[in-house]
Amino acid sequence: MLVSEFDCFLGNELPPAGVITKLNQLTPMSPNVIVCTLNIANTETDDNASAAVVTVWIAKTLLSSKLTAKELYVPNRYIVPRGSFEVTGLLLTPGENIWVSSDTGNVTFRVTGWLDTSKLASVV
Repeated sequence: MLVSEFDCFLGNELPPAGVITKLNQLTPMSPNVIVCTLNIANTETDDNASAAVVTVWIAKTLLSSKLTAKELYVPNRYIVPRGSFEVTGLLLTPGENIWVSSDTGNVTFRVTGWLDTSKLASVV
């Protein structure tokens, strides 16, 4: 749901264990960028369960099979049950996609952001 023309809900996923999933439903058009916040939460309620291992890629590919180690953004981050991790200030440029994966099926990924049409992020 868009709050204004500049606010973006980009995606929310609960991928099955081991499946690499495209998270964003929107990518900016040139020359704009989207400034994003990525929230990752382990919804496991058993405190004795193992930590989930999550991985995030940012890549211009449209196929998960084409992802490379060079495109890793968050490699093998451990998140304990009921734990969360947040990445702020993530820049999504034209053609880029956010790909996510977890070794368990109980990790949610959510990305929100705003469209930077004034190029403010490029001068920071």
